[in-house]
Amino acid sequence: MKTKSKAGLALAELIVALALLAIIFASLSGTLSFGKRVWQRTETVSQNANSNAHLQILRKYISQAQNISTGYFEAGAPTLFFDGKSSELQFLTYKLSDQDQFTPFEVRISHSAQRQKISLQFDAINPNQTKRLIGLLSGTKTISFRYAKRNKRQNSVSGDYFIWSSEWRNQNRLPDLIELKIEGSGAQFKEPVLQLVVKPNLS
Repeated sequence: MKTKSKAGLALAELIVALALLAIIFASLSGTLSFGKRVWQRTETVSQNANSNAHLQILRKYISQAQNISTGYFEAGAPTLFFDGKSSELQFLTYKLSDQDQFTPFEVRISHSAQRQKISLQFDAINPNQTKRLIGLLSGTKTISFRYAKRNKRQNSVSGDYFIWSSEWRNQNRLPDLIELKIEGSGAQFKEPVLQLVVKPNLS
């Protein structure tokens, strides 16, 4: 009789232990799942913030584009530094040096197919200064530029309009707007196409 009682007690203890283990496992599983979701959301926010930061870098430098440097002449005429193509953009900008002097730089924005990034290259006009290359937006497949000229409407209430073209070369003025489209995929692309429209020389 006692043997049966002990066997029954042992079976009950085993069932209780298994039930407790199931509750603990369910609790741990929920905690781990919640932690994973929080980590994924944090990672997404971080990547989006990184993507926005890269777009702001591009916007900043494009908005500071200059066309003519009065200090450099070729054949008696000012050199035109702004060279806008459909697949890349090159222009002049100025950077404040450690000596509080504005140093001219040529900036080139293009696509590196090998690295799958946007290349932001700085070439100093002064040969004694070093070049610099920055890679932005990993996963970039293609980039394309368009350039707009503002046309004023006569006797119209609809306002001005823009004429867009895929190139802006050998012009004695900057375009009124520059559009940059970036196609890509991966962690830094919350959408397959990112777009910037910038008015140059805002400063």
